[in-house]
Amino acid sequence: MAIDPIWAGVVGAIGGAIVPSVTQLVLVHLSPKVAEKTEVRKLQREVYGDALACLQNCMNSVHLPLEQRSVMVELARVNNLISTYAEKSVAQAFNSYYFMLVRSNIDLKDGSKISVSLPRDEHKKFQLKIVNAIRKDCGQEPLAEFEMTGIQIPEGR
Repeated sequence: MAIDPIWAGVVGAIGGAIVPSVTQLVLVHLSPKVAEKTEVRKLQREVYGDALACLQNCMNSVHLPLEQRSVMVELARVNNLISTYAEKSVAQAFNSYYFMLVRSNIDLKDGSKISVSLPRDEHKKFQLKIVNAIRKDCGQEPLAEFEMTGIQIPEGR
């Protein structure tokens, strides 16, 4: 059974009108979501960079007396950003490390404070977990090892 050429033309014309309209509707609906997701990914990468820089500053200041560690305030700010914008695994890894760093600074009943250093292996474990969670979120392979070490530059240099 052959299709009448008139009907073939009608179906072709209707299909030709519908396909671009449907395509346009889909693109209009998806474009804002794609743009929003792109913006969120850009923000996440900025936050990840800030977080790692802040952790490095913490490692650089571990030799200072507790009162001089203003970097802990910055670490709290970054932890809040990570908790808000990062993927779940990154946020959990960072928050666990943050909690251990804060918990290692103990307030005594007399109002004084003492600092209990985490063992190097504990720092390394938390740092590797954070970096690998970030790498996974960014589509990168995990690292077998990673460690941030403190850098102390002697005064006058």
